[in-house]
Amino acid sequence: MNLFAISGLNDLPFSIFLFYFGVFTALGLVIGSFVSALVTRLPKRQSMFTRSNCKECGHKLGVFDLLPILSWLIQRGCCRYCKRPVSRFYPAIELLSVVASWTVFLLWWGHDDLFFIMLSLPVCLALIVIDKKHMILPNSLVLSLFLIGVLRLCYGLYNNGFQANVSSDLVSYIGGVLLFAFAAYLFSAIGFWLFKKAALGMGDVKLFGVVGCWLGISYLPVFLICAGFLGVLSGGINIVQKKSGPLAFGPALIYSLWLILVFQRFYVS
Repeated sequence: MNLFAISGLNDLPFSIFLFYFGVFTALGLVIGSFVSALVTRLPKRQSMFTRSNCKECGHKLGVFDLLPILSWLIQRGCCRYCKRPVSRFYPAIELLSVVASWTVFLLWWGHDDLFFIMLSLPVCLALIVIDKKHMILPNSLVLSLFLIGVLRLCYGLYNNGFQANVSSDLVSYIGGVLLFAFAAYLFSAIGFWLFKKAALGMGDVKLFGVVGCWLGISYLPVFLICAGFLGVLSGGINIVQKKSGPLAFGPALIYSLWLILVFQRFYVS
């Protein structure tokens, strides 16, 4: 399977390919910086519109202190003002975002979904990190992912000229929201009945519904299998690492969504 042929990158001159690769690298860095701010401030209900400051000394950070990855490397992982260590978490998130941006570029170049996938990238990354660190899925992020999914659906219907299959598409995706959420709620209720504790949080149930808006009814069985497998795998890793406490299931849902979107890109589109 030729990735470049599928995405249409074969048709780009090498200089143009390098230019766009650089653009998506820059986008990844900017998105990573935004995500690191999101995951730090959103759980604490802090404003996203105030200047960043050093967590140790409280000094307001300038532009040259906030260059993604570069500032951390140049300052050798320390604050420029108090010389105390700055967590590796920030450059790691920025690097992960760059890799994710490259992946979207290579997989979805030339496809109508490119814009919507890139738009969802910071939301998905923030949901993964926040759920793993704080065991919450903020409503604002879940709603944002839902609205991007709705825009994607509306654009798809518009791009197809609102043909005769519009009603079936609407039933599939609107029904997907309801059926995915109901399946999650049912699973949670059965888990509570069997184990006397919640198997899924309401944030997970809402995220299930949002995924239904992206995938449609037909992908519910595949999604359940994929999410279940990744959830069990994550639980197994926690056991090996001797980590106690509840398991964050949100990351498994996001990973499963992206895996199925990649499958659709290669085998359905």
